[in-house]
Amino acid sequence: MFAARQFHRNSFFVFLSQIVRIGANTLLFVGIARWYSAEEFGQFTTAHSYLSFFFLLADFGIDLLLVTAIARDTNNAQTLVEKFLPLKLIFSLVGIVGMCGFAFFLDINATTKILMVILSITVLGNSLTTYFCSVLRGYNVFHYEAYVSIVQNVILFLIVIMISFLHLSILYFACAFALSRFIGLLHALILVKKKLHVVPVIVFHDIKKTIHEVLPYGIHLLFGTFFFTLDTLLISIFYGENYVGMYQAAFKLVTLVLVMLDVLIIAATPTLSSLYHHDKKQWEFKSVILFKVLLYLGCIIGLLFIVYPEEILTIVWGSGKFYDAIPIMKIFGVIIIIRYGMETFGTMLTTAQQQKVRMNIVITATIFNCILNLIIIPYYQLQGAAIVSLLTNFLIAVLFILMVCKTTFSLRTFFTVPLVISFGFIVGAFFLIWKFNYQPILVSIAIFIFSLLFFLSVFSKKEKQAILKYRI
Repeated sequence: MFAARQFHRNSFFVFLSQIVRIGANTLLFVGIARWYSAEEFGQFTTAHSYLSFFFLLADFGIDLLLVTAIARDTNNAQTLVEKFLPLKLIFSLVGIVGMCGFAFFLDINATTKILMVILSITVLGNSLTTYFCSVLRGYNVFHYEAYVSIVQNVILFLIVIMISFLHLSILYFACAFALSRFIGLLHALILVKKKLHVVPVIVFHDIKKTIHEVLPYGIHLLFGTFFFTLDTLLISIFYGENYVGMYQAAFKLVTLVLVMLDVLIIAATPTLSSLYHHDKKQWEFKSVILFKVLLYLGCIIGLLFIVYPEEILTIVWGSGKFYDAIPIMKIFGVIIIIRYGMETFGTMLTTAQQQKVRMNIVITATIFNCILNLIIIPYYQLQGAAIVSLLTNFLIAVLFILMVCKTTFSLRTFFTVPLVISFGFIVGAFFLIWKFNYQPILVSIAIFIFSLLFFLSVFSKKEKQAILKYRI
């Protein structure tokens, strides 16, 4: 049975991996921005933006599929790695060829073209690194993935310092980035072979059936990413960069907050996949606890966005720069609550091998989002885009909940009377604080009472015992 200690351990190492990766990439861009011209910085960021897209294409949801499949049956890991590896190589090579093709046909300067060609090689290194790290995740040994992340990004950091100090060509940064990813690949490969005794072998067997199995994961990933970025693209088309900057001031903060959600979901996914296969009652039990924990976190974070939007923007971006983003922050606060609340249901569909259902929901939501944005953004600008995003997330949440409750649970399993009362209390308390007094001490008291009320009344006796005994 999955212990809370293991979940906390996984969460810590996933968070560590994310922080190291984000930190190294930030230092890379800061180094270029500080030591090179604005034109050179623009060349590298342009090439890197295309790289991010082709990373997504090379992934195509295969990593998530591999994690859930291995978690369900670790004894079959060798066969699973052999099964999906050829497809991973094919998508990686398509990514390399696609990025080189873009570099050749795009009307951009020669340096950016060369940067894109060099970085295209990174698609293979990064794609295979995440593939073998997914094997580690499937075995629930997240600390090994953290080792890979630390090693490759520390090496990148050291090379970036050396290149900046010697003031070498901007092309060397692309070479350093590619080198660090292949070092990460080598490290991940060694760990998989040495620690898990899984030997990667390329076997092209029944590739059509494998593609059919992967499609729901890949399409879900692509459509999910598209719907997440569509509003920004349309704002840039209709209103220009100034409006995009205002919208992104709030959007980037939401993205940052969602990193914690991703960490918790990534840490829980292998365990839930395994439990669904071996102990369905425990899968249901842990899923309910995960839902309540995430909803609790989402309520606090989201309501802080709603009550203190100006203060948060000022702390992060500086005073008076993004005043027009305040209404957007309030709407995004509601979205945060919905996202944290609905993510458990999406994960339940994935771990219950219902990814096709999840894919269809995201496709429907993307079409809904696109149509509404095209209608509303031209008339209601930034707030219109935020409201459409809110409606889309609400639609996804409703569909996720209906699909899960249709096959497994009753709505009352999740949305109990104590939960509704606790939610009403914290919303009412924050509303009164927002209306009459912004004192932080009152916010702290409200959060403390809500936390106490939530734990004592929302969690059942069995759930409280599981949490207190480190067995969630």
